[in-house]
Amino acid sequence: MAGLTNRQAEIFQFILQYLDEHGSVPDYPEIMERFSFKHANSVYQYFDAFVRKNFLEKVGRGEFKLHSTKHHLLDDNLFSGGGIPIRGRITAGELNPVVEEDLGTIPITVASKQSSKIFGLQVDGISMTGVGIDDRDYILVEDRSFLQNGEIGLIRYNGESTLKTIWQKEDHILLEAHNKEAQNIIISPGEFEEVTVIGKYVGKAQKEIDGWHLFLKA
Repeated sequence: MAGLTNRQAEIFQFILQYLDEHGSVPDYPEIMERFSFKHANSVYQYFDAFVRKNFLEKVGRGEFKLHSTKHHLLDDNLFSGGGIPIRGRITAGELNPVVEEDLGTIPITVASKQSSKIFGLQVDGISMTGVGIDDRDYILVEDRSFLQNGEIGLIRYNGESTLKTIWQKEDHILLEAHNKEAQNIIISPGEFEEVTVIGKYVGKAQKEIDGWHLFLKA
């Protein structure tokens, strides 16, 4: 989420979910319990950052509301409290078929308006390490059939798939890798019809000692 650190974005997503379900911003004790903070001052620092960055407005002692410029975020949230299904594995490197298998669920609890559009995949390969997508990472993909130039997505070409940044020009399509050890894929105009967008990369999730953590692409 643009303007926030990864940890701030994770906490703010929880605030959005709570606001969507209860109609109010959660108080300090609820944030402390959800994220296992030992001291209220830790929560205060996050709320102070949300106010300074115009994500929340302070309306009283320990009371906050969503900033007037951020109401659209309640409608734009993509993730579900029911968890995100991990549908298989995707190569970040050479073209290969997506390995479809049930790898379980990422139990992320955040607000949702379009949760059915999000699914997870485990990455196999190192071609995208330059943009923070590492081998064995769990990535989050929004199911869609188009990408803007410069966006990262899951792309099928000649029946095989890869995770790359797409650049569409008049005389070629470039599927860009982000690792000097990996090769870009260049597609000529005669093969444009063989290119299909499966989804857009929107973030990743990592499992740590204290549970899963969400890292959204700004």
